[in-house]
Amino acid sequence: MHQRLIRPRRSSVLPFAAVLLFAVAACGDGESTSAANAVVPDHPAGSAEPGVTIDDVAAELRELPAVADVAISEINQGGRQVPRLDLMAHLEYGVSWSREVSQGIVNTGWPEAEPIEIWLNWTAVEVSALAHPLPDGIDPVTDAYLMASTPGVVGAMFDGERGEVTVRDGSDLVKVADVALAHDVAVPEIRTADGADVIDVASLSPRPTPVEVPLPWPDDPHAVDCADDDLDLAVLDSDAATGRRWLFVSATNVGSEPCVIDGYPEVGFHTRDERALDVTVNLGGVTMQEKPDTERVVIPAGARALAAVSWRAMPTAGNWDGLTAEIILAARPGSVPTELPLTSYALPVEVAAEYAIHRWTQSTLDIVDGGEVSVTRWVPDGTAF
Repeated sequence: MHQRLIRPRRSSVLPFAAVLLFAVAACGDGESTSAANAVVPDHPAGSAEPGVTIDDVAAELRELPAVADVAISEINQGGRQVPRLDLMAHLEYGVSWSREVSQGIVNTGWPEAEPIEIWLNWTAVEVSALAHPLPDGIDPVTDAYLMASTPGVVGAMFDGERGEVTVRDGSDLVKVADVALAHDVAVPEIRTADGADVIDVASLSPRPTPVEVPLPWPDDPHAVDCADDDLDLAVLDSDAATGRRWLFVSATNVGSEPCVIDGYPEVGFHTRDERALDVTVNLGGVTMQEKPDTERVVIPAGARALAAVSWRAMPTAGNWDGLTAEIILAARPGSVPTELPLTSYALPVEVAAEYAIHRWTQSTLDIVDGGEVSVTRWVPDGTAF
């Protein structure tokens, strides 16, 4: 993504404050007050039993495995005091469990007619999202979880109407904006935590759509080595088979002429908090289809070359913060590396719709400190691994 050469502009706008986990300003126009004793008023026969309290709802939600704690307060909505619950959630449980929040409310007998507001806040990062009631056609929880899982993000808030995202420093702006753009996240810009820099998400160039070129690719003897700016690097989907894991990466030729890429990519690994992992990288020895090291790959203009990283399962119990969340990829040793969050991969819209799943498929890999991986050389797109 560094190849897009997007330079963050300086901003005179005041810094976006880090999202406080129990901030009332994001969710109401009044002061927060205790609501622990809020009781559902009497209702006609057939509705919830009188006497159900906000404590009952909180107790039900505390039983969800992903929930670490629940805080109770009140907010002012149009002159009316409405109960609010802030759920502290474990990021490693993923986003799908959040659908249980509404069911947890139903289980207590809290009537649909009675307003109640529930926010998710993640313990690992200052990101929060409105979880109930969800606006029609908008899913702020998924957007927030995606941003919380992306290395470099230190704060975010999604309330169904707007989104705000802050990153650690200027080096994180482009990669986080790229993730937001790829997944159509409802956030217009990304800011640094100190407010000094900002990038408009819409200002990024669209990701290149690779051109399909039938194999074998022509070997142009006049083609020169690909420059860093000729290649758009990306992380693709992962797979698992015969006891091994796989992650695929690509290098798309965005130049106007064929160019040469040979040998092996250079890879590194970061955790979600951007800590570098100590991982041994072996070249080759991954598949039976691997070509000799001397093979020269000429990438036609618009086409892409692929490489694969492979490893066997590594121990992860109790080590979620030590898992790989980002690949550091260079086209060849000595080339400029690109930081590629795993969340940067987006399934095609039609595929996600067909299987009714999120456009992003994972946020971590079980590659940890002391681990060992193997990487293939670059091969033409369409080559069997």
